[in-house]
This record gives sequence, structure tokens and C-alpha cells, in this order.
Amino acid sequence: MTDAESRTTAAVAPAALKVCELVGRDSVVKVMATGEGTRYTLCTLDGSPVANDLDAAGLAKLRPDLDPAAMRADWGRGALMMLDTRE
Repeated sequence: MTDAESRTTAAVAPAALKVCELVGRDSVVKVMATGEGTRYTLCTLDGSPVANDLDAAGLAKLRPDLDPAAMRADWGRGALMMLDTRE
């Protein structure tokens, strides 16, 4: 890829891509993939943002029980299904 093509690709690439939402008893964590790495938005159950654009350390600092390093999508039930969450 040439430098010009790289600049064009970067200009049209989305700023963030929603990976998933983790819904718990008292909060929702939206997981986004960005050029700077994974980012998290902590929300109330009704979707109101509590904190935006957090890195893993920021989320763990606000909610130690939601430490991203310990999160796993494995419930021992075999393969998981990924759904498109775009509206």
C-alpha cells in the first residue's frame, strides 16, 4: 500500500467499531475497537453513559469487579454466536 492509499484508507476508516455489549445486573459495558486499542463505555442498564472512552485500566479503576483482563466469553457451553449489533 502506498502512503497516499494509506492516508485515504485512514480517512475513511471508522473511528471505532462496536465489538459487543456486556450486560450485567447493574450495568452495561460497551466494548469498542479503535485505532488506539480497545475502549470501554460504562453505562447504566437504561443505556445512560457513566464514563466514556475508558481503557482497561480506567474501567478497572471505576469498577474493579469489571476488570477487563479477567473478562472471558466462555461459559463452558461450546461455540458462541456473534451477532451484528449495528442498528
